[in-house]
Amino acid sequence: MSKALILLGLFFGILVAIFLGTGQIDSDRSSSSLSPDNGFVLPETVSDGASEEYRSQRAKNSVDEYPLLVARYGQPDAILSTENDSGRPILPARIVLYRAAHLKVMLIPIGPVRGPVKGWTIFGYIDSSNNVSISAKAASTLLGRIENKRTSPPEVATGDTLQ
Repeated sequence: MSKALILLGLFFGILVAIFLGTGQIDSDRSSSSLSPDNGFVLPETVSDGASEEYRSQRAKNSVDEYPLLVARYGQPDAILSTENDSGRPILPARIVLYRAAHLKVMLIPIGPVRGPVKGWTIFGYIDSSNNVSISAKAASTLLGRIENKRTSPPEVATGDTLQ
C-alpha cells in the first residue's frame, strides 16, 4: 500500500475522530490568527485535544489558510491533491510536504464541499519521519527549522503518491 493511501487513511481517521470528539481544551482559543509579529499561527486540530466547541468554530472557518502557511514558511516541496481526481472524493483533501521540517500538513476545503474549492483550511499535521499525527505546537517547532524558504511552487500531484 502506498504512503499516500496510508496518509489519506490517517486523514479520514482524524476526520472520524473530530465527529466522535476527543479530549478537552479551553474553549476560548481562536481560529487561525496572526501573531503580534504578523506571522501566521498554526491552528490547533484534533491532535491537540481540541474541544467540541473549538472544532465547531474551526468547521466554520472561512479564511484560506494555505496562502498564510506559504507566506510564513515558504512553498512546500510537494503537494498531493484529490480535488481534481477523476471520481472526486466527497471530501477533497490536500497534503503538502515540507521535507526540511519532516512535516506534512493536511488541508480540507473551506465552505461548501460541492463545486470548486474556494480555499483550504488546515485539518492536521503529520511528522513525516514516522507518519504520526502531531499537535500544532509540534508542527510549528518543525516548521521553524526551515532555514531557506522555497519560493517556487511545486507541481500538484494527483493520485496516490506524494514524492
